[in-house]
Amino acid sequence: MSQQHHSEAAVAGGQLPPSPYATPQNFVLDTSNITSPEEALEGLTYAGKGSGFDETRGRTIVEETVKLVNPAFRFGPAFDPATGFGQVAGHVSYPGKQHVVVGVLDDFEPPSGGGDEFWGKRVLVDANGNYKIERLLPGLKFVYVREVDSPEAARHENHDGRTFFYGRQVQVRSAETADHIDLFIPNDLFATAVKGLTLDENSLRVEGDTITGRAQIEGQPKPNEPILAALYPYGMPVNDPGLMVTNPYLSVQVDANGEFHFEGVPPGRYRVACWLDINRNGYPEPGVDLVAGPSNKILEIK
Repeated sequence: MSQQHHSEAAVAGGQLPPSPYATPQNFVLDTSNITSPEEALEGLTYAGKGSGFDETRGRTIVEETVKLVNPAFRFGPAFDPATGFGQVAGHVSYPGKQHVVVGVLDDFEPPSGGGDEFWGKRVLVDANGNYKIERLLPGLKFVYVREVDSPEAARHENHDGRTFFYGRQVQVRSAETADHIDLFIPNDLFATAVKGLTLDENSLRVEGDTITGRAQIEGQPKPNEPILAALYPYGMPVNDPGLMVTNPYLSVQVDANGEFHFEGVPPGRYRVACWLDINRNGYPEPGVDLVAGPSNKILEIK
């Protein structure tokens, strides 16, 4: 049977034959604008940034490619918008006089200044401090809070003010609401006297099962501003520039001289970072918090 007959049988039977397919010469498959039905239904404008390389996009490209040779092919059940989406809701405690928006992104990074296509989905917090973001695809999301100067400015990025948070992790599930995602903005946020934080890599030492080092602090931290040193196993992924969102293996408070000690460290290879939790939410967010590291120097406990 020729390739042409194979292809006709495949279309009729709904199955792909094992042999190669003949495709028109000079044919180029343009996948740059392919988005999944789920993304289209969600109404996101940041699809290319937020999920360009995840299983949703890969599945879509495969599906569209197979349809070139087998138009009858169907890749699994259709997405049901009535039950497929989830939502996130909560409360924001904001002491300022401006307005705030809450947004959701697929990546651990602050919303870009490139325009609304890089905002994810975001809503204006109401007069009571409540918010709800609907029609979200299932998966891990990162919640951010940003200041705007007016309700209308929530739709225009060039009117955005300070970013307060962007690393809060939320697991969105189909037909469920991830509620009580509450965010507290301190009254004295960004009022720190610490102007700079640097990790002194030359000070990093390994002695037995102990790792020591020093952070150089520019300015005097307040009593409620602990500077933390964090230890990360080498080889774990880090965000650029910055740290893993997940908890470090160990963390200790830096003393008044900037020195820190990790004791009882099990065998392995590690990197060190230091950070001042400006917004006091418990995890490092470069660009909001002061973050130094992770270290280029790899420290090994044998």
